[in-house]
Amino acid sequence: MRIAQLIDTLNIGGAEKLQVTFMRAALARGLEPTLITFNSYPEKHYYNEIRSMGVRIIEIKGRNLFDPALFRALVKTLRDEKFDVLHTHLTYSIILGGLAGWITGTPVVASIHNLNLYAYSWRYLESISLKYFTKKRIAVGWEVARTHQAYNNQRHIDVIQNPVEPTPILSDEERVRIRSEIAPSPSNLLFITVGRLVEGKGYSDLLDAMDELRRTGPEVFLAIVGTGSYLETINKKIEDLGLKDHVRLLGLRSDVPALLSASDVYVSASHAEGLPVSILEAMSAGLPIVATGVGDIPLIVKPDFGICVPSHQPAEIALALKDLSRDPDKRLRFGSLARQYVVENHSTDGWLDQLLDVYNQVAFPEK
Repeated sequence: MRIAQLIDTLNIGGAEKLQVTFMRAALARGLEPTLITFNSYPEKHYYNEIRSMGVRIIEIKGRNLFDPALFRALVKTLRDEKFDVLHTHLTYSIILGGLAGWITGTPVVASIHNLNLYAYSWRYLESISLKYFTKKRIAVGWEVARTHQAYNNQRHIDVIQNPVEPTPILSDEERVRIRSEIAPSPSNLLFITVGRLVEGKGYSDLLDAMDELRRTGPEVFLAIVGTGSYLETINKKIEDLGLKDHVRLLGLRSDVPALLSASDVYVSASHAEGLPVSILEAMSAGLPIVATGVGDIPLIVKPDFGICVPSHQPAEIALALKDLSRDPDKRLRFGSLARQYVVENHSTDGWLDQLLDVYNQVAFPEK
């Protein structure tokens, strides 16, 4: 089967990270998928990692994502390549890929990764593509499916939950080394969060929570991994609150699994989410979770190994972090159960099996 994945960019993000997971799992099965991406931004966070696997990457360039030349190039690529299935990810790819697939007779599967919170014009165009130009629609979680169902005339949306690759457990020596590089002392209680630096990720709330927490627990430290448009705002708030000794921005990192394994608690203050790959990765690393109960997060962060709090409530985040800070046995128990949960429920093999079943349904409907 000739499979192509189409995604807007290879910048940092859960959908982009899933391309790494998919390519590694597909190659292990003997498949040779192609990745098509639009070169609209200078960053290519996962580009080199995927290229190093030997995956064929087709970059389609244009002045912007709605450059007619870009769309013509996409149509030509699909006509020339004659893929059995095109799997689209994220808004622009769903819109452009759906139409190009319809024009060229290429069966299209679309994955919906996020809640439908963008401007009406994008939502309308995406819903048109999902309704009329895609053979199958996949949501990464149940809440994501429910939210999008209203915009798709009750067209069926399959749910295939995000997977996570196993995270190796670090040796004690390696863990201390990494912690020493991040925090003032390896003995600091190390919280970590990973994601794009945008307002909707709730970083302002998280910094307020750290400000409150450090007053009663001065040894706490927060590492923030990622980059984005909110960088200057976060830096200013860190300075205004006097948190330079308690928070560090690590930027983009290629060693996120190791950073997670070296940490004590994963925290997410997001205002809106689908089913975050970052939280699944943290659970795979054996971390207890404190997260806002938005999107599909309450379905994966169980009370046995995590604490869900309301969004926009820094005091609640601080209270949950304080609870875990004071109980190392609880942190270890929660982390062990979190790791067990993702191994049992979010394996890459099971995920790939479900995707291949969908691909076969649209590529070879007569069978």
